[in-house]
Amino acid sequence: MIVEILLFAVAVFLLHYWMSRPRGMPPGPMVIPYLGSRPVISVDHVQKMHKIYGDIFKSEVGPHKFIFLCSNKLIKEALTKVEFADRPQLELLHFLTDGIEAGVIMSNGQRWQNARRFLLRNLRDLGMGKTYLEESILEEARALVKDFSSHAGTPCHLPETLNVAVLNIIWQLVANKRYDYDDKAVLEPINILRSFDSSSMALLLEFIPWVRKLLPEFMKEKMITGLMRKVKEHRDSAEGHNRFSQNHARPGQPA
Repeated sequence: MIVEILLFAVAVFLLHYWMSRPRGMPPGPMVIPYLGSRPVISVDHVQKMHKIYGDIFKSEVGPHKFIFLCSNKLIKEALTKVEFADRPQLELLHFLTDGIEAGVIMSNGQRWQNARRFLLRNLRDLGMGKTYLEESILEEARALVKDFSSHAGTPCHLPETLNVAVLNIIWQLVANKRYDYDDKAVLEPINILRSFDSSSMALLLEFIPWVRKLLPEFMKEKMITGLMRKVKEHRDSAEGHNRFSQNHARPGQPA
């Protein structure tokens, strides 16, 4: 009797799963109900799937479905459609704001429009687009060329200095401060954020939330919570330092 009940429950779950699936989805790897298919987490995986399934294919991780476009024409067409403008709702992407949707990068709709308008207005007030910013950009360009030359002749990922260069240009507007490319205060949080790449266990657990709930606290601390706390601590430390610098700026020097 128990076996029959279990089989009936499994059949109901499977029927619900297949009935609730959207129609007209592109091809992709075989899907295991409620778990997903083989995750596509690297450029090599994308290239292999592209050869098998063509310019449009999908991959699934838990309840999340990922559509891959492997054609410049398709990508340009998709970017012109409003339907492709939304960002995914994932707690991991809002950990700096305690799970609340905020900012410009990962917000949507009216909230995104208001944040973008506020950001552009204040950056213009600080000097974005004005000629005196050219020297700061040229300074970072010269430093980047010097750093890139040290990697000449060897294959490598884009170095962290590119992130620091972009940060320096914005930060000189906001706080009149420039970081050295080997400054651990800025490199460490960048490296922590880079650890949340598409192949990290933390990101995969975010896509399958019910598995995350089953993990013991020490595993969540090691894989997710601890890394988030480190980034927050660096952020709070940087904010305190910048407030101190602004309060003690020399007369005539922008704060």
